[in-house]
Amino acid sequence: MSGAAKLGYEPKVSGAVFNPANKGKVVPEALAGGQGVYVVRVDNITTTAVANANIADQRKNMIQQMKQYVENSRGPGYPLNILQKAASITDKRSQHF
Repeated sequence: MSGAAKLGYEPKVSGAVFNPANKGKVVPEALAGGQGVYVVRVDNITTTAVANANIADQRKNMIQQMKQYVENSRGPGYPLNILQKAASITDKRSQHF
């Protein structure tokens, strides 16, 4: 499948592409995804060996990436932070509790 890296998160398309039953043919139906409708032809399915896979390092890198993602998504440009700065909020909880 050419352009697979450009698809983004399309689980139906990924499932059809890696389904061994579709090897060497066009998937019979169009696949409705989040970004569009896809028609897929699977020419071949191959596997590659992972040489010297260090699971601990991979796990550490994934955790670091997730931490960075969370930090970046909650930064000053995060929509909730922008709305809070633009709003006039008065906290009156102490009067009721």
